[in-house]
Amino acid sequence: MAILGAVLIGLVLMLFITKIKVENPYLLVIRYGETASEAPIEQIVAEHARKHTIKSKSILPGSHEITYEVRIKQNDMNFVNILSGIEGVESTIMLSYDGNFTA
Repeated sequence: MAILGAVLIGLVLMLFITKIKVENPYLLVIRYGETASEAPIEQIVAEHARKHTIKSKSILPGSHEITYEVRIKQNDMNFVNILSGIEGVESTIMLSYDGNFTA
């Protein structure tokens, strides 16, 4: 009975190990000057990310900043270059993110 149980548990563990994929999310921080840049930014992020959510949005005098948590498609980070080419975008930063902020 113990041998049969150990074999079954081992098979279940092997099944879960091969099926589980770990996707590392990234933080995408975009600084831009005018609100007119928001629509093209959102469109490009939606096209190139498998999943994205807004984590924060800051409006500073003369500048705006938006932070997305993104899960990218097939390690394609080229869209960061596309984002930085949008008129009005001042900077674009992508950071690896494991879900925790530590200081």
